[in-house]
Amino acid sequence: MLEIGLLLKQEVLSYKNKESKRIKKERYNNMRIVDSNLVAGVSYDRSSKTLTVALKSGGTDLRVYRYTGVSKHTYTAFNAAESKSSFFASKIRPRHRATRLL
Repeated sequence: MLEIGLLLKQEVLSYKNKESKRIKKERYNNMRIVDSNLVAGVSYDRSSKTLTVALKSGGTDLRVYRYTGVSKHTYTAFNAAESKSSFFASKIRPRHRATRLL
């Protein structure tokens, strides 16, 4: 678990785009590590209804996506789900628009 958290932060800090490193750190520091075969971490912004999800993509690679239009109810149900992978695959991925961040 700790390895995934460190890897996630390392991936984010090494990602280069138009934003400053400070903004990137703030955006991902609140990501909660998840015990799942597919999902490595999640964060939710209530004001914009966006869910940021770090997905495991084999080995030590992670892919980070932002899903828009995710209600607080959906986020709460996702956190409570016994299988985060199944919930994500059936309720979030097919129903919400995604933007790949990493």
